[in-house]
Amino acid sequence: MTDFTWSPQYGAQLDKTPRTRSVQFGDGYEQRRNDGLNPVLQSWTLGFQRSKTDIQQIDDFLTAKAGITSFSWLDLNDRPVRVKCPKWSVVEVDRSVTKLTAVFEQIFEP
Repeated sequence: MTDFTWSPQYGAQLDKTPRTRSVQFGDGYEQRRNDGLNPVLQSWTLGFQRSKTDIQQIDDFLTAKAGITSFSWLDLNDRPVRVKCPKWSVVEVDRSVTKLTAVFEQIFEP
């Protein structure tokens, strides 16, 4: 079961950031390895354009989580993933439509 049930607009962006550790040796040699059990972190930039009431519900949900508390969400391939939302913005498109853009960052916790 997912906590965040709103579907984003088309055009969502997925970014992947590998975590690595490296050591520089003499003569230009370098040794690299993965950092941790989950070395590739994912983040999504998502857009939601809906009525002011619907956007207010999403904004309230994200405000309650305050960028600290994680929640479950179905990613762009409908796989459940644990995320936090450290940043989002709200723009009034017109009197009845509002747009919210959010960044979801994948997290790993027990």
